Amino acid sequence: MGLFTGRSRPSTPRVPDLVPLGDPKAADTARQSAYIGLRRAPRSLLIHGRGAIADCFERGAAAAPVLRTTELVCPSWYLGGFPGCDEIIWSALSGPAGSALAVFCFADSDAEFIAAQLVDRFEGKRLHPPWHFDTGLAGAMVPAAFAEIFAVAEPVPLGALPGLGRLPAPAPPAPPAPSRVTASPATASPLGEDPPVHRRPAFSVDSAGGVTPPGPPSGMPPNPAPPPPNTGHTGRVRLQRGQSEELRDSGPRVSVTIGWRTRPGGVDMDLDASAIVVDGRGKAVSDEHFVFYNNLRSPDGAVVHSGAEHLGAAEDVIGVDLGALAPTVTGIVFAVSIYDSGTRGHTFDRVTDVYVRIADGDGRQLLRYDAPRAASEATTMVFGELYRVDGRWHFRALGRGYPGGLDSLVREYGISV
Repeated sequence: MGLFTGRSRPSTPRVPDLVPLGDPKAADTARQSAYIGLRRAPRSLLIHGRGAIADCFERGAAAAPVLRTTELVCPSWYLGGFPGCDEIIWSALSGPAGSALAVFCFADSDAEFIAAQLVDRFEGKRLHPPWHFDTGLAGAMVPAAFAEIFAVAEPVPLGALPGLGRLPAPAPPAPPAPSRVTASPATASPLGEDPPVHRRPAFSVDSAGGVTPPGPPSGMPPNPAPPPPNTGHTGRVRLQRGQSEELRDSGPRVSVTIGWRTRPGGVDMDLDASAIVVDGRGKAVSDEHFVFYNNLRSPDGAVVHSGAEHLGAAEDVIGVDLGALAPTVTGIVFAVSIYDSGTRGHTFDRVTDVYVRIADGDGRQLLRYDAPRAASEATTMVFGELYRVDGRWHFRALGRGYPGGLDSLVREYGISV
């Protein structure tokens, strides 16, 4: 059985003349991890060309929108995967010779997913110059043009790519260069401070900064998997940060309830929930698709804010008619902001017990996410998002903070308020 078997129609990824990629011998680096992925994956899907990495990703995601569902893995700032596909990992690289996306397809990866969501789309002539789609093979055998790019490229934090700003990314290093960190697959990232995500890795980081599918290096304890989504007495799913779940049997209408409490004592805080309807660029469809206390309804009426205001214990409800959203809509981002935080000096360190509850049109709970304590400097938080893949809607539990408040959030999504 080959990696691309089981497809409804034959389509063989293009394999040009390949050359062996040189080992960068850069222990404990993201670049070494990318090399090990190219060496050990039976096949790698490569988009490459002489252009900027932002354009490379945007063209790649336009052809294969599943790239926009990326979650960080390993954990690493530089390695991404897709919900429910633990054996498919990808990395972005950029340098003076060009940019590239490299998708590592390990032996137990989902061949149907690879074919339908990646290969068919990249081969469907949806990429335009300077970008090209090729296939690499195990042993780090890659096209010469890709090898030229890789030789002088460095991996790019995925959270820095357009439309993936929801992913955490490392702060720019301050001189002198940060000290290297010894990797342990159970405790640390080889790239510095671990990002706050915990997906079970499809490969673990070895002593050379590389990756080994699917288990840990010999002599090391296995990577602990995060607890699976668990159900309460209602039988519905409870998520942890970074986890995703499909909205099964929800019907077209759902409600998203975001609740919170503020610490007792001191002054009252005024918090507001909001929603941003985004398109395939990862940006707001329009300024009017930012639904908040001053704009309670999206132009199409698909997203409606309850308009409730509370102090202390509180919750806001945002109704969503999934069937009324335009086909170009790829997701809805849900946030909570502290009103007038700059003047009053309030931050999320005084906010507790934040939860997101998704219910169907009859009010039956489908999903619940109890968020961990937020960063002390944040004044706006994104706690989750609904996103669409092949017509099916999913919810991802998040916890991304914005010290710059609501202004920082709307700028990220291209909104002028």
